[in-house]
Amino acid sequence: PLNGPFLRGTRRPRVAIVGQARTGKSRIFSAASSTVVRHERLAGIGPAYEECQVEVGLDQISLVDLPHVDTLHTLRGEMPVVLKYLLWGDHWPAVARHEAHQPPSNVAFAAPDVLLLVMDATALERDLELALELAQIGKPMVIALNRMDEARAKRLFINVHALSDRLGAPVVP
Repeated sequence: PLNGPFLRGTRRPRVAIVGQARTGKSRIFSAASSTVVRHERLAGIGPAYEECQVEVGLDQISLVDLPHVDTLHTLRGEMPVVLKYLLWGDHWPAVARHEAHQPPSNVAFAAPDVLLLVMDATALERDLELALELAQIGKPMVIALNRMDEARAKRLFINVHALSDRLGAPVVP
């Protein structure tokens, strides 16, 4: 017997794929995505993102491929919109009512429930700062180490368990 309600429909969690440019996050999204992919713009003015539903066993998730984020310390261009959606989705708090571009009422974009940070194993130092910054947001996070085969070819060996302990998030090669 199956115990508990399934994660489907309105109970479907949102998983946002985040990471720096050229880490392979869009490839991971393409490999996992279904045939129906929705393309939208954040707040109607920001950078584009893609979203689809993915079957995970008997459950479903909404998988969102967000634009790349280099750092949360110096937000340039359209990156503040990405950060606001990571924090609040389309339900911005009263403190953000002064912002010039508010999310449109006709586009629903809930904040992600889980962050999937894609890190390049061949350039780990570059991605570690972003991992620590995203951990401060307070959302559950899973780290995917991409390009492990290239790292091994360069004789870079990563202790995944130690990295997971240090970052406080599961690390999956």
